[in-house]
Parts: sequence; structure tokens; C-alpha cells
Amino acid sequence: MGGDSRTGRGPGTRLARALGIAHWSPWPLVAIGLAIIGAGQALDLHRQYREATAHEQERLAASATLGAHAVEQRLAGVARLLVRLESALRANPQDATLIAAAVAGLDPQLGALLVVDADGTVVASSNPDLHRRTAAGAPFLAFARADAEPEPRLHAAPVPSSLGAQGWLLARAWRDAEGSFRGAMAAVVGADYWLAALPDPGGSGGAIEL
Repeated sequence: MGGDSRTGRGPGTRLARALGIAHWSPWPLVAIGLAIIGAGQALDLHRQYREATAHEQERLAASATLGAHAVEQRLAGVARLLVRLESALRANPQDATLIAAAVAGLDPQLGALLVVDADGTVVASSNPDLHRRTAAGAPFLAFARADAEPEPRLHAAPVPSSLGAQGWLLARAWRDAEGSFRGAMAAVVGADYWLAALPDPGGSGGAIEL
């Protein structure tokens, strides 16, 4: 009544033959299943990669922001020292070298503090090796001379080779009590001055560049 399964004529066999799958094999379905699983894993790996990349970008952006604030604070600190140097020089111009050394001592990481006259000669320095050297024609001196702002601006430039020092020069105009241009006051700083303030970006190949 139900057909003879031993002769291959049972209801299931007849149905399979009617559907054209008399020789049906499960392996195509297995392959399709594996392909679907593989595609899902690939999509998941891609999602994880995008999330990791976005997280790394956010972390580096946060490090760069911290670095920018740290450098800003360092620049503000140098500007305050130069203002103090100028005020002290107005009160005691004859003690320029002693004053430069004393003010430079407030920040031990400074390379030197310089007082440069309008001709470009270093008339006072916290570093004796730089005393009486010349920076005539240096861009920072021209910038200081042309600066007409009520509050002199800070100018950053590489240290002129004529000074025989390495690093960066942070300079501003030097004016007397009447506002007449006298020259420039400058701080010499090395790379370590900035590196000490920057956060470690971490990670492989991470770097913060000024």
C-alpha cells in the first residue's frame, strides 16, 4: 500500500523523480551554507576593522589636541618670561646679563634667553657663549622691527647659524618705556623643550608632529 521501498518505488522516491531530483545530493546545500557563513564572518571582520580604525583615529585626534594645548602652554610660558625680562630691563638696564640669567632660571628647560639690540648684536644672554654674537639680518629681528602691535607678538624661527646654537628662537620686539624700538628679546629652545610637553601617541608608528 505504501509502495516497496526496496525496489526504489516508494512515495518518497516517486516524488523525488517527479521533481527531477532523483539523484539529489546534500553537498550543494552544504557549500551554500559554508559560503553564507564565510560571507557573514567577512562582513563581521570588516565591521570590526572599521570600528578599530575609527577608535584609533579618535585616540590620535585626542592626543593631537592634548599636544596642541601643551605647546600652547609652553609658548605662553615663554611669552610671560620675555615680558618679565623686558620689565626688569626697563628698571635696571645696566644689569641686563644678570637679569637674563635670573629670568632664564625660572624655566630650567630653556636653552638661553637673549637680549638683541637693533643692530642684531646679542648684548645680554643667560648663556655666556652667545654673548656679543650677531644675528644681523635674521628674520626674527625684521619681524620684531615691523611689529606695530601694542602687545608684541611672539615670532618662532630656527636659530640663525650665526648664533652658533641649535633649536628654535622665540622672539618678540624689545621697546623702551617710550615705546621706541630697541631690538628683540628671544628664548632659545631645543626639541626636548617641546617633547617634554607632548603626550605619547602610543601604538605602532604613532607620532605627533608640530
